[in-house]
Amino acid sequence: MKKWIALILVLLFLVFSSSATDVCLFSHGMRFIEEAGSVTFLPLERQTEFSEPNKPYDGPMVALTFDDGPSKRVTDRILDLLEKHSAKATFFVLGSNVEAYPDKLERMLELGCEIGNHSYDHKNLPSISREAVEYQLETTKWCTYEACGSFPTLVRPPYGNVDDKVLEFSELPIILWSLDTMDWKSRNTELIKKIAINKVRDGDIILMHDIYSFTADACETIIPALIKKGYKLVTVSELIEAKGFTVSAGEEFSRGR
Repeated sequence: MKKWIALILVLLFLVFSSSATDVCLFSHGMRFIEEAGSVTFLPLERQTEFSEPNKPYDGPMVALTFDDGPSKRVTDRILDLLEKHSAKATFFVLGSNVEAYPDKLERMLELGCEIGNHSYDHKNLPSISREAVEYQLETTKWCTYEACGSFPTLVRPPYGNVDDKVLEFSELPIILWSLDTMDWKSRNTELIKKIAINKVRDGDIILMHDIYSFTADACETIIPALIKKGYKLVTVSELIEAKGFTVSAGEEFSRGR
């Protein structure tokens, strides 16, 4: 009987000793392999790669911007391309089109894109009354909020035309552009691609329109080509911040350099 008790105590001692050793070894970055009565101790593989804290991106970047949408099909095609390539853009929307396709704005925000105010129905703002300018901007502001729960963060007046009335009623920075792909004029996919890819410079704000199928066709090449050339595709606000600019309400901005 005493032998059995002694044997049980020895076994319990071995079990607890093994567990304690196991815990201790793991806590010191070790593991063991038991083979044929022997124990081999090996270093635990590192599970987490330690890296430097995130640094602000200071490489070349551009902001793709799309005016006059959202549209029924083209906007989705462009959003698909942005999502595929982990890129962002800024969409300057018309209030009238937001009312027609409100769901497009939610997806823009989900992909990290930015929404700007491009008036309600593309009036040439300097040519209309003060009350009409206010209506164009305020109505689009609230159409956007109703569609996605967020207000526009920037303004781009139609045709890029600005006067004192626009400056007065713009509660946001006024964003123009530094590279016009001329998609609205040429309606030529190859020419759009050529301008965007060959004439681009760091800090450019590139003008396009998400209402033309030929623009979406061009973007199938433009987006990956710019990324391959080393450009990061960001929103206008991200470009402004990354390049160290400060732009106030009613102030014009056209390039990040």
